[in-house]
Amino acid sequence: MKVSNLLLIVIFCLAFTCFGQETEKIYIPKNLEDCFTEINKSIPDSIKVKITNWEESEMSTLHFGQGKWMRNNWGLWEGSRLSRYFNNIGIYHPDDMSGIILTSYHRYLNGKDIKLDEQVKYYKDYWKKAKEEDLNRKRDAFSKYKVGDMVVFKYSYNSTSGEQKTDDDNICIARGIITKLNKRKFLIKVEITESCDKQNQSDVNYGNEEKSFADSEIRIARKPGKKIVKHLRKGKRHWFDYEFWTTQN
Repeated sequence: MKVSNLLLIVIFCLAFTCFGQETEKIYIPKNLEDCFTEINKSIPDSIKVKITNWEESEMSTLHFGQGKWMRNNWGLWEGSRLSRYFNNIGIYHPDDMSGIILTSYHRYLNGKDIKLDEQVKYYKDYWKKAKEEDLNRKRDAFSKYKVGDMVVFKYSYNSTSGEQKTDDDNICIARGIITKLNKRKFLIKVEITESCDKQNQSDVNYGNEEKSFADSEIRIARKPGKKIVKHLRKGKRHWFDYEFWTTQN
């Protein structure tokens, strides 16, 4: 990337960020055209001219600066009216939303057709392909699990007993036998045969990261629910996502 372009990116992002900080309450656009209006307010004409002369592909360099500011301050992770506008046209991931805004703004500056339908189709096709590839990956991995297999679960999550932590980087180990399979949901039912404290019981928290994410199933950006707790007592049976367990030869 040219040094002049890098400097322009810095100036562009600083101008937009400072504009947002100077307002008491950041205005959230209602649609794509409204986004153009807000961007135009935040940057001088001289920068607009230089951006106009960029190749369209160079707009992607703004993803972690300008794009991040949009995602965080225009509520694209939090169900704002702008995110709902995108949801209504079939776009659900905030990264895709900011990408469409930046690409469309460049076309708008150049007097080109924005081709919104074409952009939406690109992202829909991308996620469709990614979902199919992920499904095929899960099917292949899940096919290796059989009823009667011995499985092992290594973890270092919160627990109720200090004795559960081992000297090996605070890793705990639970073992069990697969008693049932749910091929539709990729779940295995495991009967616990051993856990890592003296009383053969372990309380394990797992399942969600502490951050917002785009849920492709319900097709909105949302925050995760509470962590799941499993009490791994010897002789008990629980359903688990297969990816938590590895088969033991």
